[in-house]
Amino acid sequence: MTKVIGDDMQLVIELKNGEPVELLDFANSMIGAGNEYAHYLNKEGLSGSVTDTKLYIKEIRPGSIIATLGVILPIAVPLFDQFNTIHSFASHLKTTLHWLAYKKGEKPAMDKTTLRNLNKLVAPVANDAAAQLNIAEFTNHGTVNVIHLNSTEANAIQNNAKRELRLEDQTVSGLHENVALYWTVAANSEKSKAVERATIDSIYHKPVKVIFDDEDIRIRMLIDQPHPFQKVFIVDVDVQTVDGNRPVLYKVTALKEIMDRSELD
Repeated sequence: MTKVIGDDMQLVIELKNGEPVELLDFANSMIGAGNEYAHYLNKEGLSGSVTDTKLYIKEIRPGSIIATLGVILPIAVPLFDQFNTIHSFASHLKTTLHWLAYKKGEKPAMDKTTLRNLNKLVAPVANDAAAQLNIAEFTNHGTVNVIHLNSTEANAIQNNAKRELRLEDQTVSGLHENVALYWTVAANSEKSKAVERATIDSIYHKPVKVIFDDEDIRIRMLIDQPHPFQKVFIVDVDVQTVDGNRPVLYKVTALKEIMDRSELD
């Protein structure tokens, strides 16, 4: 059966190389892209609605290799669902690659599989100072979700992906001893119903809800402190996480020391 890629919706990946591309690097790059697409479908619960949308090499010309992720027309039913899937995947690639390149804006959801796949995808560009990776979604309505990555950006993506993988490998949940906690939301009233939140930079960069193993610890950290926001508390905490490694609850099990923040400057 002749395979014809529909023109209505395509995701095109173009590798513009300055140096000859090592076959293994290119193969791994395309495997990374294809695996990430399959992983994305599975993670989003869409694998059952997509029949044969795969990555195909569309064209090879001097200095450029073009691969296309598109709908194969003879078996593309329903087309609307598959077009939407390609669009959603293109948006996922753009958001994730941009964050890994610049670490700006809200951090997207990334698991180990995505980090490894994208590390492979950009490898040929990271290894060639004159190379560029262009990814774009082509539709009947125009070109959207355009991504241009040079070698410097590809190297940043690889470095940050490896850094995120190391963070993923670190177990956040469980008991952490002698960590520095400071308040971001708290009430110095025993009757207050406010949700108390604190930041522990060594564990997570955002405030997290706090509860106490013993009410006496809360009294010592909040009620007995006239200016609790000006203090740093050395504590033991039991950390609860969701979504793999994101802390959602700190349970303070012991208070070890109280320090003035002004003395730490």
